[in-house]
Amino acid sequence: MRASEFAEKLCAQLQSEHHTRLLLTEHRGHAKTLATESAFCCDVLICIGGDGTISECAGGIAEAIRFKQKENCCLLLPVAFGTGNDFVRNLGIDTTADKIIQRLHLLSPVRCDIFFMEGADSTLRYFVNECSAGLGPEVVHMADQFPSFIKGSLRFHLAILAAFIRYKKKSIKIVTSEFTFQGPAIAVVCANGKFFGGGIGIAPDAKINDGLLNITVVGDVGLFEYLRYLPALKRGEKIAHPEIHYLHSESAQIVAENLEADGEFIETGQFKIKISPYQLRFI
Repeated sequence: MRASEFAEKLCAQLQSEHHTRLLLTEHRGHAKTLATESAFCCDVLICIGGDGTISECAGGIAEAIRFKQKENCCLLLPVAFGTGNDFVRNLGIDTTADKIIQRLHLLSPVRCDIFFMEGADSTLRYFVNECSAGLGPEVVHMADQFPSFIKGSLRFHLAILAAFIRYKKKSIKIVTSEFTFQGPAIAVVCANGKFFGGGIGIAPDAKINDGLLNITVVGDVGLFEYLRYLPALKRGEKIAHPEIHYLHSESAQIVAENLEADGEFIETGQFKIKISPYQLRFI
């Protein structure tokens, strides 16, 4: 079943107890616009989709909060309907479709930080789970190049395979108040949540509401050596290696050839990363 079909059935089911309105996205970025418009017009925004859709909705709500300068906006109820579903792993909530009614009745919010990336032109981009340089943007870029008939997890896993085959380590620079790294790297991940890339526990110490950015640097490590560590990363274990660094900070500056943020490919890769003063509330 497609997400749109499920959304129509859910909307019809909820009509008996709640005033509901169905909003369907028409293009990339549309979910953010709809969320910004809806943030102070509804009690709960139900977001049906993968990490990218959830991130757009979170960014839209954050943008609305920034404009209004007040936090009493809608709750966000994510329904995991994507391939990776990395962000929802961090919430500690059963985000499957059959738990929606229960979550609406309980209304037990989980607070979550959201970060924004400010470019040289003052452009703001939000992320709720992670942004990364290195292998991550390559995977996202490859997935975007595949024909539309390749869908779902197949598209994602083929993109990972293609990125591994093609990837050559690039110079990445990241600076915090206490740490600077510059050099060739497999990946530099600035994380709010523990997981990215289809369940890789890249930031084992990350907590989504502690006000900190968790940064993992996987430096000049061979691709096959990185593959050897993948099972441990899947288990969320820290890797003891001189080229792998774990740190946390309230902010960072990152410079790379390109980046991705919650699965969105970004061609220009020079940003200041800061935390929003307002938290989001998920149920």
